[in-house]
Amino acid sequence: MNFGINLVEMFQSSFMSHDEVFNMCRIEGEENFIDVIKGNQGVVIVSAHMGNWEVGLHFTNYYRKPMLGVAAKMRYGWADILLSRSRNRLGNIIVDKKGALPKITEGLRRGEVIGMLIDQSRRKQGVEVTFFGHKATASPAAALLALRCKSLVLPAFSVREPDGELTIQVKTPFELTRTGDLRRDIQTNTQRMIAIVEEMVRKYPDQWFWLLKPWKVAYPELYSDWDARRRKRKTKKKKKKAV
Repeated sequence: MNFGINLVEMFQSSFMSHDEVFNMCRIEGEENFIDVIKGNQGVVIVSAHMGNWEVGLHFTNYYRKPMLGVAAKMRYGWADILLSRSRNRLGNIIVDKKGALPKITEGLRRGEVIGMLIDQSRRKQGVEVTFFGHKATASPAAALLALRCKSLVLPAFSVREPDGELTIQVKTPFELTRTGDLRRDIQTNTQRMIAIVEEMVRKYPDQWFWLLKPWKVAYPELYSDWDARRRKRKTKKKKKKAV
């Protein structure tokens, strides 16, 4: 039901002004965001697919601080074009995750705000974390970028209230753990971020887009049908390339 409401809101917001989109959301913890953008230090906003994350990503524009984000291209070209227009039209810049690292790094070093949804499982280049008491994998990108660029990490989540309104919950920013061991620091800090996501999911389980299959690497037997379809698609792609 939440995802259905999201689709309607995304369609509506595509025809709204900057102020009308912002008025769709309340801000809780506004002072946390204002504090971190006062300096010239880059900020990594970490979030998850909760509430209406597509509408929520626009909240930084209200403070004249556009967000630079990363997203994978959608399978269908027309859908990718429509979604990109919706995400970028109020000032945000969403770049394709392929080859995005240099752009994101440069942005952080210029003191920009970077937004990343960290609740997607990573089959390749993922780090092992514990999520709801079980092994899972997560992208190390947010931790790696924040460590390299000496950036603050700011958790922020979109949550739908009982009255149907959206609230952007901006949590307390924190600096990453730094021991000098890069591999260990990436794993430790990624786990810290995932623990915050878990806390939010426990509070709002009905608003989390759980179809992202975060345990698919450690427990493939849970997703046997999905894995079979994935392998079938790969086989088709290989045949097309061969032709």
